[in-house]
Amino acid sequence: MARIKKLRQKNFTIVDNTVIDDTEISWKAKGVFLYLWSKSDEWQFYEVEVAKHAKDGRDSLRSALKELETKGYLRRTRNRNDKGQVTTSDWILSEKPMLKKATQENPIQENDTLPSTDSTKYLLNQELNNSCSSKQLDETNAFVAYQMSGATLNGQTMPMLTDYVQRLGNDLVCHAIDIMSVQASHPNFSFLQKILDGYEDAGITTVEQAIEAEKLYKDRKQQRRNNNYNNSYTNKSNEAW
Repeated sequence: MARIKKLRQKNFTIVDNTVIDDTEISWKAKGVFLYLWSKSDEWQFYEVEVAKHAKDGRDSLRSALKELETKGYLRRTRNRNDKGQVTTSDWILSEKPMLKKATQENPIQENDTLPSTDSTKYLLNQELNNSCSSKQLDETNAFVAYQMSGATLNGQTMPMLTDYVQRLGNDLVCHAIDIMSVQASHPNFSFLQKILDGYEDAGITTVEQAIEAEKLYKDRKQQRRNNNYNNSYTNKSNEAW
């Protein structure tokens, strides 16, 4: 049997032993919990960012978060705007399992009973997903999708993107990010801004309207190509005569 000699440092985190001694959760989940618990209450949590601080990768991180959520150590609540669109999420982290288990499919409501705030930590978090596809619009947050596209989100672009989300809604901005990801060789905010400004100029407020407008644009563009081809063919024929 070996003894452990602890070399204590000044920078430390205090946590209840309940989560550490819980044999029902993995070492991976415990490690992720301790990392999150070490952050301040005002810390903004991004899955993409957290994944950078360990070598496991995002899939490993996601499974650990899901495990903590299933066991009641983590609770996630979606926040929606007046249009019913997901904007942000509140993450509640507890040293002891919360009274009600919650998942993203069954988020807590405002009147849910929570444990003492002494053992609970609130993390303001952007909704997490790795895609902004139309099948996941309700699940995806535009801020994360923007970063996943390869574009840079910084102190200058963040408030501008926030403004667009507030005006046009998360789903429509997310749709525009999809288009940018496909069309732009180097996704950037200027490219996205042109798309979003085009939506506003055209009075487009929903994804359905955007898709219809894009289809109409493609049809007109194809028609112009056909007309140019026909005119060119006619001119060449006339010259031949």
